[in-house]
Amino acid sequence: MITVPGGISSFRTLADGTVRITVDLQEVEADKSAELLKMNRIPGFVTFSLHNDFTEKEKEFLKEIEGDLSGSGSQSQRIRNVLYIIHKKINNGKDEEFKEFYNEKTEEIIQHFKKKIPKEQLTEGNY
Repeated sequence: MITVPGGISSFRTLADGTVRITVDLQEVEADKSAELLKMNRIPGFVTFSLHNDFTEKEKEFLKEIEGDLSGSGSQSQRIRNVLYIIHKKINNGKDEEFKEFYNEKTEEIIQHFKKKIPKEQLTEGNY
């Protein structure tokens, strides 16, 4: 994730319903410029704030998606992060009952893949 000062210089709606926004940045340091170049034509998220005055909730969300998008951590950590973001979105940012939500969703994943295993290969303790 990169944060740089800038402003929206143009905004238009395209025929397919998407939006094109042109952003002009103030002077950008070489390392940030290189990082921006690496992001060219790669889908991601855009966040804009007038005064870099993100709320704590917004900062937390940005940290969550940054970790998720970077692919850092183990596969189980990544899936937990994704489920956590979905849970918070569904529950308007509330953390209550995440453990139950996590257990329910991971069980759905387990059951999905168990259906692909022949019954004779399923033995007590290996699923």
